[in-house]
Amino acid sequence: MYKVFVKDVAIIVTSNRDDYPDYEVFSLKDVDLLKIIKKIEKGKLKKVLLYSKNEKKLLKRLHKKLPLVKAGGGLVINQVNKFLFIHRNGKWDLPKGKANRFESMRKTAKREIEEETGAKKLKIINKLGRTYMCSIESLL
Repeated sequence: MYKVFVKDVAIIVTSNRDDYPDYEVFSLKDVDLLKIIKKIEKGKLKKVLLYSKNEKKLLKRLHKKLPLVKAGGGLVINQVNKFLFIHRNGKWDLPKGKANRFESMRKTAKREIEEETGAKKLKIINKLGRTYMCSIESLL
């Protein structure tokens, strides 16, 4: 199961539709994501489920609909053990951004955090996990 966020709406991407009985279900294989996103932005859709029977193909099918953007960033803790966030598009977020060509994720994460926060002498302690980022422009 994956979640794709559009504004404050989480689009659930799963092979198990029974866990979401009150969601509007769309076939991941055939869905027009741009139409779905526009309906969400207009407030016409609140609970969206993209469904595919084959769990192993979920991510592959999702990436066909939403081209993958390689990006890096992270959760930053400063010298006094406070978390560092950025405010972007009216929301608090972790600093992150697109990778440059041939740039490692570690280098991308450090560069983006430095660019967006001004923090220096960053040290990566551990990996948080994998997330995916896309822009609506990739659907146009």
